[in-house]
Amino acid sequence: MTVAEALEDAYQEYIALEAIYDHARERAQSSDHFARTIIPHAKRGKKTVPKRKIVNVYFDQLHENLSEQYALHLISIFEKIVFNKIDNAYGLIKNVVRNEYEKTQKHKNLSPLHRSAVAFIKKKEDIHNLSGARKLLEKQISKESSDNLKIVIEHRNWLSHGKRQDVGQKSTLTVYDIKEVLLKIMNEIG
Repeated sequence: MTVAEALEDAYQEYIALEAIYDHARERAQSSDHFARTIIPHAKRGKKTVPKRKIVNVYFDQLHENLSEQYALHLISIFEKIVFNKIDNAYGLIKNVVRNEYEKTQKHKNLSPLHRSAVAFIKKKEDIHNLSGARKLLEKQISKESSDNLKIVIEHRNWLSHGKRQDVGQKSTLTVYDIKEVLLKIMNEIG
């Protein structure tokens, strides 16, 4: 499965769940029995609160949670693929450096510290988060994509760390926007 297919599949799951969400919201607004069945008792509140308001508040929160979870899901797919590419690139670069330094050493002894050459390369373990990967990708992707990836990473950090103000930053990107940003970056990476 290609990166585009993996991201598109996840996005289509999100679209399907949104359709189910829309249907359930409409049904809950028109059927007291259905609303009582799916809205937890604690969320239903007092009987004096209009049912329509209770349903709207509950479903608005449900949709926000759905969007947040799928934003994280798309970003995790992207992160897995990017780190796989970093692992592959690291192996190739390490071999090139080792082989070229060995050739130079054998012929003219011009390679100081040739036995340590590979140690000069940033290891895949040194890039342990998406922000580190972004810095590595900056020369490979456009400035716009790098800026957008920074927004996505900040949003992901904000979500995954409990929406704290001191970690990450909320964005206005939709799940669709995030998918498009990540697809563009993957196309630029190659």
